Amino acid sequence: MHAPAAKNLFEELFAREYKGVVASAGRIVGPAAAEDIAQEAFAALYGAGPMDETHARNWLYRTALHRSLDVLRAARRREARENAARTTEHRDNPAEAAERREARIAVTTTLGRIHRRYATVLALRYSGFTYREIAAIIDVNVNQVGTLLLRAEAAFKKEYDRVSPAQ
Repeated sequence: MHAPAAKNLFEELFAREYKGVVASAGRIVGPAAAEDIAQEAFAALYGAGPMDETHARNWLYRTALHRSLDVLRAARRREARENAARTTEHRDNPAEAAERREARIAVTTTLGRIHRRYATVLALRYSGFTYREIAAIIDVNVNQVGTLLLRAEAAFKKEYDRVSPAQ
């Protein structure tokens, strides 16, 4: 993305998509790591060279989501899942805050343990993306997204029930 037109495209894409990329990554790894992941994804996009706007946007989100999942897996290997799920604590009720923190840890742990494709589909859908946008980002037919989501949710539920604290 070194030509002037490509640089303008990059700058426009950065201005328009940065917050969305951070939010998508943040749903997986928490806000502390999301900024770093977004910056890495944009740097990689810049280094990848010229591409059309739609392809660049999809590539950007896919890259950010894959990097987010890599962070989760690395955190699990280092036995530091709690650090990957930093949240803002509500000081009004410590018991509720602890319960929310445990639930978030269970969710991020589960996302790190299920198949990467399923974790990506879930992260995109729960970030507010439409089926059509998800299909474009993960490069599948839009008709496959519903099936992928059902399978992803089933895999997530099965693994979540295994790793979540006793209810």
